[in-house]
Amino acid sequence: GEGKEGEEDDENVTTRGDTPWGKAITIGIYFGLGYIAYGAYQFLTEVPPGASLALELAEKNDEIQTQVGTPLSLSYFWGGKSDRDQLVAELPVTGPKGKATLRVRAVRTQDGWQMLLLDAVVNGQWQTPISVLEDAFNAEKEEAKEASQAAAGGGGGAAQPAPAAAALPPDIVDGLFVRTFLDGYLEGVTEASPENKAN
Repeated sequence: GEGKEGEEDDENVTTRGDTPWGKAITIGIYFGLGYIAYGAYQFLTEVPPGASLALELAEKNDEIQTQVGTPLSLSYFWGGKSDRDQLVAELPVTGPKGKATLRVRAVRTQDGWQMLLLDAVVNGQWQTPISVLEDAFNAEKEEAKEASQAAAGGGGGAAQPAPAAAALPPDIVDGLFVRTFLDGYLEGVTEASPENKAN
């Protein structure tokens, strides 16, 4: 008789998952884990605002086309700060020929994103970054010069200068101004430092 009672006790034992509260807790845990996984996926696949302009300018750069190739694709893990009004980040990108890191500083204006700094470090060569923004500025300046020369030599009448300033995108012009100003300021600070005055 005693063995029979022990078997009946085993049949009446319930586990936590068998109760209504246990099932609710289990379902809640699964939903919580799903929410965390979805958040991690969103975080990993999020493209920071302003990154598309940086990729577009980088893809037009001759050195990047040669060393990394196009099209460029943004890697999942990027570092920096991004919100709706500014982007200060290092964006790892890959192309058919290699990898690069885009160092980006951009702000949002009424007209869209404005690049303040855009450099590319190809295959970890931090000593020799490619100044994508400056190269884009020089290319636009050259196109404006060619358009001006074509307008001057094309017609039989008086030469009409092409509006060079209108040909340059304001984000590039303003970005180079800021960079040139900062470079000049930093050089002035270095020249005025006590170590340099002693020499």
